[in-house]
Amino acid sequence: MQQFDYIFAGFGLSGMTLFYELSKDPDFCNKTVLIVDRDAKNQNDRTWSFWADAAIDFQHLVKKQWKRGDFYTMQGEHLPMDFGNFTYNTIEGADFYAFINEYVTGFDNVKRIQTDIISLNDAGELKTLSSDFKGEWVFRSYFDKSDFKPEKARQFIWQHFYGYVIKTKEAKFDADTFSFMDYRYTDAHLTNFFYVLPYANNEALVEFTEFSGKIYSEAEYKKKLEDHISQNLGIDDYEIVLIEYNAIPMTDFQMRTVQSKNVINIGSLAGYLKPSSGYGFMRTIERNKKLAKSIISGEKLTEKSLNSSATYKAFDDAVLYLIATNRMHGASIFANLFKARGASFVFRFLDEKLYTWGLFLVTLSSPQKWQFVRYFILRFLGKA
Repeated sequence: MQQFDYIFAGFGLSGMTLFYELSKDPDFCNKTVLIVDRDAKNQNDRTWSFWADAAIDFQHLVKKQWKRGDFYTMQGEHLPMDFGNFTYNTIEGADFYAFINEYVTGFDNVKRIQTDIISLNDAGELKTLSSDFKGEWVFRSYFDKSDFKPEKARQFIWQHFYGYVIKTKEAKFDADTFSFMDYRYTDAHLTNFFYVLPYANNEALVEFTEFSGKIYSEAEYKKKLEDHISQNLGIDDYEIVLIEYNAIPMTDFQMRTVQSKNVINIGSLAGYLKPSSGYGFMRTIERNKKLAKSIISGEKLTEKSLNSSATYKAFDDAVLYLIATNRMHGASIFANLFKARGASFVFRFLDEKLYTWGLFLVTLSSPQKWQFVRYFILRFLGKA
């Protein structure tokens, strides 16, 4: 087997951002590095949206930035969002991939192969269709749905979404304001919503998102989305520039980061996505900064040092429990939070940057606060 210091088994967002952080180490050029992925990562297959109150390393890749947004409740109430010091940003996958791919070529110590991964064991031995390798550190981000077994979790649903980037001949959008969550057309028994990110007055990403255990057929997604564009947005003449589809796990199952002495899980496989909302771009960057710092310094890696606090984990589990069991509609949870506390407060909560008093205010804003508090306490104590 060919030996490497670092092997990236899968090279999407989580692999790329961890590579970027590790490469800041002055000793990185002395490491032997292998990148393995079945794709060339040169397609515009997704967009990442995130809020931030300061510039990030990849700020130059931001396609569009907004200071104003709208939230619509199930009852049709319009809630303008006050961002405070935050901005809402979007980065296209193709731009991010192109930047990292070019960045990687600047390192002579990096080998990159495009092939299918067959298996990876805890000793860091990686089998692929083309050859076998062994890594001192193997960072695994590739996964399929079989890695997430609902029977091993108390709650397990998918956040699945399907969207079009469309262009119209006439101005149909306000390029300065985006629709964050629009619950006016939601199912009463399922948490689903539409959102619109306008890049220009005649171009926007329009997407349908749902939190549920059911994954639809592409024909079903297309009907939901195209009916919304035609009937609710009043747009019949448009060009589809890009189709975006994905399904990501939302679960209270404690996914492991430290798989073994040699294998570290990253990305969705390590719970980088926030279970209660599915947001993951900034969490991925921040988690990989922490992980890279620990590896470079030689610090012992533990689940406690790398993952969310037990308090936030219990909060996420409580929100997920209420949504997954249909005890509360997601629209009610987020509408109450935005109405009572404002967008910047919610963003800090989702970023896990509130202190005890802030978390208490979140509890008070819950539409079924005693049920929420009861389940939160049980999860925190490990009794539910």
